[in-house]
Amino acid sequence: MTLRTVGRLVCATFVASAGVANAGVTEVIPSTTPPNVTHESIIETVYGGDFVANGNDYDDGFSGVSAVRFDDSLAPDGMISLLSTGKGEASDRVWSDANISAQAVWRRANFTQQFGFDRGNGFELLFDVFGDLENVTGSADVDLTDETWRWVRRDQDGTRPWSSDPANNPDFLDHMVTYQVNGLNRTGVTYLIFIEDLYGSHTSDGGFSDRDFDDMVIEIHATPEPTSALLFLGGSLVALRRKR
Repeated sequence: MTLRTVGRLVCATFVASAGVANAGVTEVIPSTTPPNVTHESIIETVYGGDFVANGNDYDDGFSGVSAVRFDDSLAPDGMISLLSTGKGEASDRVWSDANISAQAVWRRANFTQQFGFDRGNGFELLFDVFGDLENVTGSADVDLTDETWRWVRRDQDGTRPWSSDPANNPDFLDHMVTYQVNGLNRTGVTYLIFIEDLYGSHTSDGGFSDRDFDDMVIEIHATPEPTSALLFLGGSLVALRRKR
């Protein structure tokens, strides 16, 4: 092995180690306001089963379904290409390239809720979210093939916009955490994104937010097929979601 080859290996090892060292997840503080819920209990409500925490992930050993937490910060951040990016390859700040079927699956908030995205031209609404807990409505399909965007939540009057990219937020804090849901036997890739709609740091740090990330939860299903092909799947997805 030449000295040059050794140098390249050392450099590659350093870069890889730096990426891991700079990875991180945002702290989620479970709600203490009745009804007490956690991300684990919400995931169980959406998909059924009995999930068990495995670090920052959740697994249901019986069904083989898992919810894998993506990094909220990573150096370099990269972007999630919805159909090909794995955990540790990108943070959940910037997204790209897929046909999308999005649906609200949970809401617990005093504020009204809208969900959409920004691909550099301002907020584009996908849908309003109505209802409480798992009894919610709001869904839409959108073709974002070859596009790059950030998810955005805001109130229905346009206030309190929170982006998946903290650099775009008024408090420069993370307001969205993401799980990739595996084992559903679907074509494409499924994500759950959990959104915090209150400004600032946690009340224990002198802020205004509870930082529980359970105000609105959106399921994102990405597929390379045209969105029209998802119409057939709609009924089966709802049936699976309501199964206990």
